[in-house]
Amino acid sequence: MPPASSVTLKSYFKQAGQECMYIYDFGDYWEHRVKLVQKVALPERFVQRLTGGEGMFPPEDCGSTPGYEDCVMACRLTPAQISELDPDEREDILARKEWMGDWRPDGFDLEAAKMNFER
Repeated sequence: MPPASSVTLKSYFKQAGQECMYIYDFGDYWEHRVKLVQKVALPERFVQRLTGGEGMFPPEDCGSTPGYEDCVMACRLTPAQISELDPDEREDILARKEWMGDWRPDGFDLEAAKMNFER
């Protein structure tokens, strides 16, 4: 399998519906399925643009998909729900919440993301 840095998207994707797997962060091994929906001809030179999004990116080094799901669950638990957990689970949840700081899974801000993406 060739490294992504040596393969252009144009050379790989030939027709709509074609897919590939992209692995990000080999430590946590985030797998992304990339699918070509359609090709379009643009009259002008392409300029990178962010047009939408949802959900916050995962906290750095959260532990791949299971770790991200644990972060989301910790954010959604109310103090009353946390108090009902057994002591070990409660300690784990409180430690995770402290580690995450103010990160929230629903904290995506399109305008702020655009400023960083479209520079």
